[in-house]
Amino acid sequence: WNGAYHHHPPDENRELIKTIITKIKARVLVEPNPVLIIAEEEIRNAKMNKTQLAAMPLPYQMESALQKHRRKNIPALPTSLCFEIPLLYQHTWSGYRFILADVQNKRVGGRLIMFSSNEQVDLLLDSTVWFCDGTFKTVPLLFAQVYIIQCLVGDQVLPGLYVLTSNRKRKTYEDIIGTIIKLAGSRQKVLAVHTIVSDYEDSWLRAVENVLGLSDLYDDEPDLRLHLRKFLALALLPQDQIRRCFKHLCKNIDPRLQPFIQYFKQQWMYDMGPHLWCVADSEIRTNNSSEGKEEFFLNTEYYW
Repeated sequence: WNGAYHHHPPDENRELIKTIITKIKARVLVEPNPVLIIAEEEIRNAKMNKTQLAAMPLPYQMESALQKHRRKNIPALPTSLCFEIPLLYQHTWSGYRFILADVQNKRVGGRLIMFSSNEQVDLLLDSTVWFCDGTFKTVPLLFAQVYIIQCLVGDQVLPGLYVLTSNRKRKTYEDIIGTIIKLAGSRQKVLAVHTIVSDYEDSWLRAVENVLGLSDLYDDEPDLRLHLRKFLALALLPQDQIRRCFKHLCKNIDPRLQPFIQYFKQQWMYDMGPHLWCVADSEIRTNNSSEGKEEFFLNTEYYW
């Protein structure tokens, strides 16, 4: 205090700036949006004149202080997988559920958390094409990866599901796909997906085959199993009879086998024609001798 008494009205510009900053701080604590966007919106909504704008701190100048202010309301990072997810992160900003599953047991090797909004689930169930991949750059330290399933909507690829996994094992991926199937059943829908694009991760590919493939039909329904085995017998027929017999097998086929028919037709009737795999006139019908020799070398250490 300099000993002088000041008798003047408050600075209106200064009071306005204080009010705007107070609104920004309040929003930063409860909204997930980036602090820069929140600051820009409040400054824009205030409709200040040039003098006021000149006195107002710029958003990037406030960013560091706003981030520190936000961290006061964020729980500390967990040190083990046995943590509780705060209510703020269990729902979307609109108040709808965001956590689809939260599993913690030996089967998933730790913890499995699946995130998706209602709108994203609808897109996922209705899409015919999925794009699947895991990322490690943004994964929390306690987890092995963030697995993302995206879906094709028109000509755009949109995120449908985010998953935090503790490992990259087949059983974990089977639980992910199984949860999606249960969601479809609870909404009285059937999965529309017929194409899944992913990298060559063996555990994911085997999980897709086990859960979404024909293995259950093959194991549980003898009539379908017998019909599928007939396609294997095509290789034993004379080459000039294979196409005719293939058409005969495709008549009155069970609709559930249509994906297999399309695959067999494209892969083994067109891309790799019968001339490559027909063994009717060949006395040598397997490559077991080579496979056996490879197994011998594999189990005989002193050879190397």
